[in-house]
Amino acid sequence: MSDPVATPVTVTSHEHRGGTVAVLTMDHGENRWNTSFSRAFDSAIDEVLAIDGPVTMVTASTNEKFFSNGLDLAWITGQSDAEADGGDRRAFNNEVMGLFARLITLPIPTVCAIGGHAFGAGLMIALCHDIRVMREDRGFLCANELELGFAIPEPELALFAHKMSPDAFHQTTVLAKRWTAAEAQAAGIVQDTVPLDRVVEAAIERAEPGDHRLDEGASVRPTCRGHLRAPWPRLPVASPCSLRLRAREDSLEPSVTLCARAGRSCPGRQVRTLRPGATRRRARRSPPLRS
Repeated sequence: MSDPVATPVTVTSHEHRGGTVAVLTMDHGENRWNTSFSRAFDSAIDEVLAIDGPVTMVTASTNEKFFSNGLDLAWITGQSDAEADGGDRRAFNNEVMGLFARLITLPIPTVCAIGGHAFGAGLMIALCHDIRVMREDRGFLCANELELGFAIPEPELALFAHKMSPDAFHQTTVLAKRWTAAEAQAAGIVQDTVPLDRVVEAAIERAEPGDHRLDEGASVRPTCRGHLRAPWPRLPVASPCSLRLRAREDSLEPSVTLCARAGRSCPGRQVRTLRPGATRRRARRSPPLRS
C-alpha cells in the first residue's frame, strides 16, 4: 500500500539570466504511479507553465535508489485496502496516458534527471522529456512489464520506437534489457551521465535558457509558441515516426497525434481534440520525409 504524502510532487524555481528553470521533484517513496500520483504530477506541470517569462523544466526525484519504480502494483491489483490513497483505479490508464502525451508535447524544453532506477512507467516518463541526464554509477532503465507478465501498452511501444534506435527498441521491448548508464548513453537513450551529486545540477545546467545543447534530444511539440522563440532556437525533431497517444475521460476524447518531421514547419496542426458531438475525421497524413 502506498504511503499517503501531502505533496508527492513539488516545484522549485531557479532564476537565470535568460529565464527560469523549474525543477519538478517527485518525493513519494519509490515514486510508483497511481491515479493520485499522476494527478499530482499533472498539477505540478500546471504550476510550471504558470511561471511568467521564458521557462524550462527539470524532473528529478529525492530517492537516490529509484527515480521511479513504475506502476503501483499493490494498488492496481487491489492488494491495497485504501483505494482512496492511490485514487480511482478505473481512471488511471486514461489519465496517465494523457499525462504522458501532455509531457511529450509541452511547449517548453524539458530535461529529466535520472538519479536511480527507472522501470516501466518510470522509464516512459523519462523518455517523454527532451533530454535525459543519468547517474553514472548506479541504476537501470528497463521496461520490466515482460518480467512481470504484463503486455507493454501500445502507446508505450510507440514512444519507445520514437525515442530509440531499432536495436535498442528490440532489446528493451523483447529482451527486457536493463540498461546501465553507460549502455544507455552509447545507445542514445540518455544524453549525459554524471556522478550522483551532479545529476540534478547537470540537468539544471542543461536546461538553462539559451543552452543550445537542448537541440540534441528535442521531441515533437504541438506548436511553436512564443515559449520556443528566443532565447531558444526552434527545436528539431529527434527521429521520424508516428506516435498516437489517447486519453479518454467520460464523453471527452482528446486525441494527440504526433508526427515527427525533419522539416522546419510546425507540426501544431497535427494536434486535434475531439469534443462531444463532433464528427471524427481521418487524420491528415504527413508529407514524406526528405532525404
